[in-house]
Amino acid sequence: MTLSDDKTEAIAQGMLVAWLASRAPDGPAVYGSFGDRTYGVLNANINRLVRALRAQGLRADDSVALMCTNRPEFLEVHTAKRNALDADQLAPHRR
Repeated sequence: MTLSDDKTEAIAQGMLVAWLASRAPDGPAVYGSFGDRTYGVLNANINRLVRALRAQGLRADDSVALMCTNRPEFLEVHTAKRNALDADQLAPHRR
């Protein structure tokens, strides 16, 4: 089984959630006792966090701390931290 080129590129860019949200925004992404998330809601929350992290000047070598139980916000913050970095910060060798 091979992945489509656009999905492969989304994965390479750390944008798999955005890719899934564009195809199935109402599809279930996370189920849990602390709340469920569709791909659309998950992606919107990640994008909101990305903007906040960029506004605070997040750099590639910065750390982001989060103390919480196993809940959807962990996935949102983890994904947002990676997506908040510019492509040049993630792969400086591409310059």
